[in-house]
Amino acid sequence: MEVSPANSNIWLLGTEELRACLSSNGGQSWSLVEAGDRAAFVRRFRFSLHDPLRVLAATEGNRIFVSDYTGQNWEGIGSEVIMDFSRDVVFHPTDSRVVFSAPANTDVLLRRSDNQGETWSDSGANLYATVTSLAIGTTDPGFVYAGNRGQPLRQSGWRRFV
Repeated sequence: MEVSPANSNIWLLGTEELRACLSSNGGQSWSLVEAGDRAAFVRRFRFSLHDPLRVLAATEGNRIFVSDYTGQNWEGIGSEVIMDFSRDVVFHPTDSRVVFSAPANTDVLLRRSDNQGETWSDSGANLYATVTSLAIGTTDPGFVYAGNRGQPLRQSGWRRFV
């Protein structure tokens, strides 16, 4: 589940088959919205810190989906199949164009887009296991943190963090 940082009443909860449960009243009531055009499980939602209406959905489909209307409608971003599925996706806190994704079932362990997801490049050299979660420091956005199952937390440059 993800809560909008701009409006704590807006909640998104992912389900199977690219559907999202959307609440605009802090979870008191919910509506079901389609989160894409392909049957897949939504792994993670992320709200943009730059545009309070923009949300990304990391899915088990072969694309990441975006909504520019707080989750009320969705479309795939990028013209390419970027991964088998994405475990997590995160916006850069100070550069609205930069997005990171943690793909699964691939040799690429981290992908980066510098144009809001239209194209992607490999960014996870020297990571040792599938990335399961991502975070970017808001006080020092030069660091991306990558969590791996059974591995230590790593930061950009993929040095062991803890």
